[in-house]
Amino acid sequence: MKYFLFLFAVYSFSAVFTSCGTSDIKHTENTVSKRIDYLPVKNGVLHGAGEEGISQGVVGISSIEDYNELRNKMNSVNEELEEDIIADERFFDEEMLIFVFDKVRGTGGYTFEVEEITENNEVLQVKAISKPPLGSATSVMTQPYQIVSINKSDKELSLEVIE
Repeated sequence: MKYFLFLFAVYSFSAVFTSCGTSDIKHTENTVSKRIDYLPVKNGVLHGAGEEGISQGVVGISSIEDYNELRNKMNSVNEELEEDIIADERFFDEEMLIFVFDKVRGTGGYTFEVEEITENNEVLQVKAISKPPLGSATSVMTQPYQIVSINKSDKELSLEVIE
């Protein structure tokens, strides 16, 4: 009888460990991602103390109309994006802009930069780094952002900010 209990216990443990391993393998296969090339277009800072109504996040722009709408929103409090960074409407035929916004900060001097963009089957994952000011900083509320361009994609965008 002890022998059967021993075999039952061994069988149970091996079944549990085998099933756990299978789940991890499937998860790993579904999350294979590759790096995406991008070109930094502009780094800037909004100075409206959040009044622009833009929260921390990432926005994909793939048409001149969407670009003008976001540009107007960014400029609603102060002229933050004065120059037109799109020289030709045909830019959006093959490219898109990604606007990456940090959260509103209590002081100036923060740097905010895209570290990498990766893609898997469903999502473009944008990883950005936010660094606090070195030394003294202005006591004005700011919201750092960066604009990058990539090849056009219709995938969902996701943001990870590392502080």
